[in-house]
Amino acid sequence: MRTTPSKQQLYGHWASKPRSLGYRAHEVLMRLAPDYEVRPAWRGIGYKWGSNYSVVVSPYEDHIKLMLWRGIELPDPARALQGTGSNTRHLRIGSNADLNPDVLGALLNHQRRIFASGKPAERRAVPRHAKAIPRFVSSELDARGLRQAYDERPAYQQRDYVSWISGAKREPTQLRRLEQMLEELETGNVYMNMPWKRGKK
Repeated sequence: MRTTPSKQQLYGHWASKPRSLGYRAHEVLMRLAPDYEVRPAWRGIGYKWGSNYSVVVSPYEDHIKLMLWRGIELPDPARALQGTGSNTRHLRIGSNADLNPDVLGALLNHQRRIFASGKPAERRAVPRHAKAIPRFVSSELDARGLRQAYDERPAYQQRDYVSWISGAKREPTQLRRLEQMLEELETGNVYMNMPWKRGKK
């Protein structure tokens, strides 16, 4: 019989805010779908039905994202889903109040029906270019000799870094996030505090 890891085993190594939100997300997900297989996954903790990933929970500094596979095919009358990917959509959870079990349950029920149908996944074309780099970020890349390391990262990572840094409201937060990106580029095998292995862009 398969044993599901505890929420402490799965999320205990995350920073305080995303860890607390991860605990709550795990409780809700397992209540809605007790038959999930749960395991570490790319960019977070994955919840699977059979061979299909259903949800991946990913950590960010002050929130988590619940990434739903085949999210572009899910009805969303509550307009809770975000994102522009070719297949997925996500729920952004910044507090326990953001995680509505009724909304998530309806999305998961529809997702399960899609998986059971055997219908091929729909995909939408999305632009693959990276976002424009703010001047202060560009200057630091050049000053630290990390321009090439940045340019060699996949476009989605470049977009995520720039959005994350420029999205901070306070300058100290922007600079702290910038320093994290620079350190990860220097290390070479880390992305957003998660292990990353270089592959195709």
